[in-house]
Amino acid sequence: MNRVDELIRQFAPDGVQYKALRDVGRWVGGITPSKANAKYWDGGSIPWATSMDVSATNGSEIRGRITQAALNETSLRMVPGPSVAVVMRSNVLRRFLPIGYVSIDTTVNQDLRLLTTHEGIDARYVYWALKAASGRIRQSCVRTDGAMAAVNSQAFFDWRIPVPPIALQQEL
Repeated sequence: MNRVDELIRQFAPDGVQYKALRDVGRWVGGITPSKANAKYWDGGSIPWATSMDVSATNGSEIRGRITQAALNETSLRMVPGPSVAVVMRSNVLRRFLPIGYVSIDTTVNQDLRLLTTHEGIDARYVYWALKAASGRIRQSCVRTDGAMAAVNSQAFFDWRIPVPPIALQQEL
């Protein structure tokens, strides 16, 4: 018997609970501060993630930076890491559903949603659960009939994932 089998036998002998994505934590979106306002961008040091960051690096490298003025004067909010990033609007959704694990505190643009998980739910586990199901999620939840492909938020947040006890999540 391997380690995962032992943990399942010990912590989840009757199976695991499934939860809708809306119930595993807090989802936050963002905005793009006005590019015409240099004080929001010039010399910025605060991470600001876009769908390109998630598509190209799985969220491991955030290239955009904003200033403290952008954070203070707009509706942008800092999202604590670790979090899970999901691209909700982008034509890349025509090919795949970008999902990223973001280990640092960051802000995001309007095309992403970041998940900060509730206590007892490991962000890395949710990341891997979503990655494993990304093809099925894309088939069920992504609309590609308009000019811009987009995730149907209602269907996405209703999507259910298995949520085993935390010891199992961390082992998996």
